[in-house]
Amino acid sequence: MKKGLLGWISVSLGMMLVFGGHSTAAPAASREQQLYEAAKKEGKVWFQTGVPTDRWTPFVDHFQKKYPGIKVEMMNVRGTDAATRVITEVAAGKLTIDVILNNTQQIMPLIQRDLLLKIPDDVWRINKVDMKNVFLDSRFAATYDAPPIWMYNSSLVKPADVPKSINDLLKPMFRGNKIVITPSGSIWGYLWPDWKAGNRQKVIDWVKKLREQDPLIAQSLVGTPTSVASGEALSGITFAASYLTLPSNTPVKIAPITPTYATPHGVDVLKGAAHPNAALLLASFAAGPEAQPIFWASLQGPALPCDAGPLAKALCAAGVSGYRITTPEDVALLDELGNVAFDTMGWKP
Repeated sequence: MKKGLLGWISVSLGMMLVFGGHSTAAPAASREQQLYEAAKKEGKVWFQTGVPTDRWTPFVDHFQKKYPGIKVEMMNVRGTDAATRVITEVAAGKLTIDVILNNTQQIMPLIQRDLLLKIPDDVWRINKVDMKNVFLDSRFAATYDAPPIWMYNSSLVKPADVPKSINDLLKPMFRGNKIVITPSGSIWGYLWPDWKAGNRQKVIDWVKKLREQDPLIAQSLVGTPTSVASGEALSGITFAASYLTLPSNTPVKIAPITPTYATPHGVDVLKGAAHPNAALLLASFAAGPEAQPIFWASLQGPALPCDAGPLAKALCAAGVSGYRITTPEDVALLDELGNVAFDTMGWKP
């Protein structure tokens, strides 16, 4: 695999195919006008995201300026809770969400219950969505990636000692609270290729050795850069976007541990949405190139290719490549790996 984000691959064939089985009767302009007129009559769209709603103000403002008369009502429902809420509301016949923005791991309960709308190609084309980012049988379009990265303190770790693989993290210099991690699933994606290939004992042995390193446990990936920057830990894991928020003079750099991974964040429309036309317009806009600079402003965006934005550029410069986990089968394997790793570490889910 080549270095850099041009080396990113998808483990979903759907990411590499243009969907051609949906209605393509209406040109983009007329289809947009048709949807817009119907959406104005609906007047609003309910949009759920797992991050604080104030971070979405630029996105909402841009959408409402492009489509006057459609009010975006944001709701902050934690990603892991959103699917549960939808399933409960569908059973009660009182759905209060139209569009969800979550990652592929979080929406799988909705895919399994067939609760997401299969969106026609001509809707995606309204906002020039790259069809390589439309998958799960056109029920989901990726808007940004949130890959984890390993980092190190560049003042305390000599160039020759910079970890270049996950096995380097098992060296004696990183023992005794010198690695900061969180009790989450973010680490295990690095082990997923071996897990999928059937090398399960190899994975379990690595997790046991990590446990023996006596790592420092943080409550959130967002806070781990502070531990590394202060020298409390020599290395640690965080989200790439969190790393990009660090001041330029912070002695923290991305370790070239590759490949990393992402369960892409994206948009999907619920079957039975109360505002279906406005929901389709919002999903198309969120997944299109016009919205990408808005995501970049909050240091989010695609992790590929290298010129896709600040996130992709930083990973590419560090020589970090990766892959996306997108299919139900592969997400199930990631969940299975996470459960085994949690048990091996002695953590409670």
